[in-house]
Amino acid sequence: MNKLESLADEANEDLLHASPMTINRFLSNQKNLNTAKRYACFLDDFYAYLVHAGALKVSPAFRLRDRYSYPEKLAATTGFANEEEERAFLAALPTPRTWKKTRDAALLALSLGTGLKLKETIHLDAKDVFLREVAPIVMVHHRHLSRAVPIREAAVPFVEQWFKAREEAGLGALKEFFPASSEGGRLAPSTVWRQVRKVLERAGLDHLTHLGISALRVSYARIEAEHGLTVPELQHRLGHVRETSTVYLLKNGGR
Repeated sequence: MNKLESLADEANEDLLHASPMTINRFLSNQKNLNTAKRYACFLDDFYAYLVHAGALKVSPAFRLRDRYSYPEKLAATTGFANEEEERAFLAALPTPRTWKKTRDAALLALSLGTGLKLKETIHLDAKDVFLREVAPIVMVHHRHLSRAVPIREAAVPFVEQWFKAREEAGLGALKEFFPASSEGGRLAPSTVWRQVRKVLERAGLDHLTHLGISALRVSYARIEAEHGLTVPELQHRLGHVRETSTVYLLKNGGR
């Protein structure tokens, strides 16, 4: 599992430039393959790479799930990328009847409003989110590096509502910004993946459910690019080491 998670973490850069042989060698081990089948459903970077590299076409054994088995479908639908569809997605977020529903709505709105990866979003601490009047931001920490990412205006009301719900539910002292329970703890990626799939379907974007939360990251980048953000600026916000990764995302819906 640790090796798989390591591969998924590095997919943002290294795996995109690796050959299918590299990943197939990893999957040739039955234990690794079984782990991949179990976890690829929510390791977005990992299964997206499998499709991109063509590894899913090598053998029926690599058909992790039907919705990940069609590279042409992935290539044809690479995320929504205009503000009308952004509004449709936000309108389809869970109704804040409970603190958990408020949390889920804020998490998905923040993911769309910042372009953060799933792992980055669920690992945010309360001290990392700043709703400053001038420029709301989140601080993302990874491998001893930090970057400040502005929150798009459309997402701010959902985050504000979650701050209020946290206090009302007595969760203000918790370290995690999006706790799994009233006792704290991190949310499981699979839980978030299921939630974003439901919202995409309610928003009429069900053809993107196979992309999961990656659709939000792609959409954020493309909307910001439409607003005039340069590739180097996007590269910083998305946390890419290489500019080519940012260009690939904008053109192909990749990481």
